[in-house]
Amino acid sequence: MAIIFDTPEPTFRHKVYQQYKATRERMPEEMINSFPRLISALQTLQLPVLEKSGFEADDLMPHWPGVTSSKDIQVMIVSGDKDLAQLVTSDINIYVPAKSAQEPLQILDSKGVKEKYGVLPEQIRDWLALMGDKSDTFPAYPVSVKKLPGC
Repeated sequence: MAIIFDTPEPTFRHKVYQQYKATRERMPEEMINSFPRLISALQTLQLPVLEKSGFEADDLMPHWPGVTSSKDIQVMIVSGDKDLAQLVTSDINIYVPAKSAQEPLQILDSKGVKEKYGVLPEQIRDWLALMGDKSDTFPAYPVSVKKLPGC
Protein backbone atom coordinates (compact mmCIF):
# COMPACT_ATOMS: atom_id res chain seq x y z
CA MET A 1 0.00 0.00 0.00
CA ALA A 2 1.11 3.54 -0.69
CA ILE A 3 -0.48 6.92 -0.09
CA ILE A 4 0.22 9.40 -2.86
CA PHE A 5 -0.44 13.13 -2.52
CA ASP A 6 -0.53 16.16 -4.79
CA THR A 7 1.84 18.96 -3.81
CA PRO A 8 0.87 22.64 -3.66
CA GLU A 9 3.41 23.67 -6.31
CA PRO A 10 2.24 24.26 -9.88
CA THR A 11 2.57 21.26 -12.17
CA PHE A 12 3.94 21.04 -15.67
CA ARG A 13 0.33 21.39 -16.86
CA HIS A 14 0.08 24.84 -15.27
CA LYS A 15 3.13 25.91 -17.25
CA VAL A 16 1.70 24.62 -20.55
CA TYR A 17 -1.89 25.74 -20.01
CA GLN A 18 -2.40 28.70 -17.66
CA GLN A 19 -6.14 28.02 -17.25
CA TYR A 20 -5.44 24.57 -15.79
CA LYS A 21 -7.73 24.17 -12.77
CA ALA A 22 -8.36 27.92 -12.81
CA THR A 23 -11.98 27.51 -11.67
CA ARG A 24 -11.25 25.09 -8.82
CA GLU A 25 -11.97 26.26 -5.32
CA ARG A 26 -9.01 26.44 -2.98
CA MET A 27 -8.71 23.60 -0.48
CA PRO A 28 -10.15 24.63 2.91
CA GLU A 29 -7.52 25.86 5.40
CA GLU A 30 -8.61 23.26 7.97
CA MET A 31 -7.75 20.50 5.51
CA ILE A 32 -4.42 22.10 4.54
CA ASN A 33 -3.51 22.43 8.22
CA SER A 34 -4.30 18.77 8.89
CA PHE A 35 -1.84 17.37 6.29
CA PRO A 36 1.32 17.49 8.45
CA ARG A 37 -0.42 15.47 11.20
CA LEU A 38 -1.86 13.03 8.65
CA ILE A 39 1.54 12.48 7.02
CA SER A 40 3.15 12.02 10.43
CA ALA A 41 0.53 9.41 11.37
CA LEU A 42 1.01 7.56 8.07
CA GLN A 43 4.78 7.54 8.58
CA THR A 44 4.31 6.24 12.14
CA LEU A 45 2.30 3.38 10.63
CA GLN A 46 5.26 2.85 8.27
CA LEU A 47 3.10 3.40 5.18
CA PRO A 48 4.91 4.82 2.16
CA VAL A 49 3.93 8.44 1.54
CA LEU A 50 4.81 9.64 -1.94
CA GLU A 51 4.74 13.07 -3.49
CA LYS A 52 6.85 14.89 -6.04
CA SER A 53 6.96 18.62 -6.60
CA GLY A 54 5.49 19.59 -9.96
CA PHE A 55 3.40 16.42 -10.28
CA GLU A 56 -0.05 15.39 -9.17
CA ALA A 57 -0.78 12.14 -7.37
CA ASP A 58 -2.45 10.66 -10.45
CA ASP A 59 0.75 11.31 -12.43
CA LEU A 60 2.71 9.25 -9.90
CA MET A 61 0.24 6.39 -9.34
CA PRO A 62 1.01 4.54 -12.58
CA HIS A 63 4.68 4.46 -11.60
CA TRP A 64 4.18 2.84 -8.20
CA PRO A 65 5.89 -0.56 -8.56
CA GLY A 66 2.84 -2.52 -7.44
CA VAL A 67 0.79 -1.05 -10.25
CA THR A 68 3.19 -1.76 -13.08
CA SER A 69 5.64 -4.49 -12.18
CA SER A 70 3.65 -7.23 -10.50
CA LYS A 71 0.95 -9.27 -12.14
CA ASP A 72 0.77 -11.56 -9.11
CA ILE A 73 -1.42 -9.22 -7.07
CA GLN A 74 -4.74 -7.50 -7.53
CA VAL A 75 -4.25 -3.71 -7.37
CA MET A 76 -7.00 -1.46 -6.03
CA ILE A 77 -6.62 2.26 -6.65
CA VAL A 78 -8.80 4.41 -4.40
CA SER A 79 -9.72 7.59 -6.25
CA GLY A 80 -12.61 9.47 -7.77
CA ASP A 81 -10.38 10.81 -10.57
CA LYS A 82 -11.73 9.64 -13.93
CA ASP A 83 -8.27 10.02 -15.53
CA LEU A 84 -7.18 6.92 -13.62
CA ALA A 85 -9.78 4.75 -15.39
CA GLN A 86 -7.18 4.34 -18.16
CA LEU A 87 -5.12 2.19 -15.78
CA VAL A 88 -7.85 -0.44 -15.34
CA THR A 89 -6.86 -3.94 -16.48
CA SER A 90 -7.65 -7.46 -15.34
CA ASP A 91 -5.17 -6.84 -12.48
CA ILE A 92 -6.06 -3.23 -11.64
CA ASN A 93 -9.45 -1.91 -10.47
CA ILE A 94 -10.56 1.43 -9.11
CA TYR A 95 -12.60 1.94 -5.96
CA VAL A 96 -14.53 5.19 -6.31
CA PRO A 97 -15.26 6.62 -2.84
CA ALA A 98 -18.90 7.54 -2.29
CA LYS A 99 -19.72 11.21 -1.77
CA SER A 100 -22.55 10.28 0.61
CA ALA A 101 -23.73 7.26 2.58
CA GLN A 102 -26.65 6.90 0.14
CA GLU A 103 -24.39 6.33 -2.89
CA PRO A 104 -23.71 2.74 -3.94
CA LEU A 105 -20.24 1.25 -3.71
CA GLN A 106 -18.40 1.55 -7.03
CA ILE A 107 -15.54 -0.71 -8.00
CA LEU A 108 -14.57 -0.20 -11.62
CA ASP A 109 -13.18 -3.05 -13.67
CA SER A 110 -13.05 -2.81 -17.49
CA LYS A 111 -16.78 -3.47 -17.78
CA GLY A 112 -17.51 -0.86 -15.08
CA VAL A 113 -15.41 1.76 -16.89
CA LYS A 114 -17.33 1.07 -20.10
CA GLU A 115 -20.67 1.33 -18.28
CA LYS A 116 -19.74 4.52 -16.40
CA TYR A 117 -17.99 6.45 -19.19
CA GLY A 118 -19.09 4.73 -22.40
CA VAL A 119 -15.54 3.87 -23.45
CA LEU A 120 -12.99 1.18 -22.62
CA PRO A 121 -10.10 1.93 -20.23
CA GLU A 122 -7.61 2.18 -23.12
CA GLN A 123 -9.86 4.84 -24.73
CA ILE A 124 -10.15 7.12 -21.67
CA ARG A 125 -7.21 9.33 -22.66
CA ASP A 126 -8.61 10.01 -26.14
CA TRP A 127 -12.15 10.41 -24.78
CA LEU A 128 -11.00 13.05 -22.28
CA ALA A 129 -8.96 14.84 -24.95
CA LEU A 130 -12.06 15.11 -27.15
CA MET A 131 -14.63 15.77 -24.41
CA GLY A 132 -12.53 18.16 -22.36
CA ASP A 133 -12.58 18.16 -18.59
CA LYS A 134 -14.50 20.87 -16.74
CA SER A 135 -12.85 20.04 -13.41
CA ASP A 136 -9.41 20.74 -14.92
CA THR A 137 -10.70 23.63 -17.09
CA PHE A 138 -9.68 21.80 -20.26
CA PRO A 139 -11.96 22.71 -23.17
CA ALA A 140 -13.49 20.11 -25.45
CA TYR A 141 -11.87 19.58 -28.83
CA PRO A 142 -13.68 21.93 -31.24
CA VAL A 143 -15.16 19.43 -33.67
CA SER A 144 -18.64 19.35 -35.07
CA VAL A 145 -20.33 15.97 -35.31
CA LYS A 146 -21.52 17.02 -38.78
CA LYS A 147 -17.87 17.17 -39.92
CA LEU A 148 -17.01 13.64 -38.77
CA PRO A 149 -16.78 11.01 -41.53
CA GLY A 150 -19.96 9.01 -41.87
CA CYS A 151 -22.19 11.59 -40.20
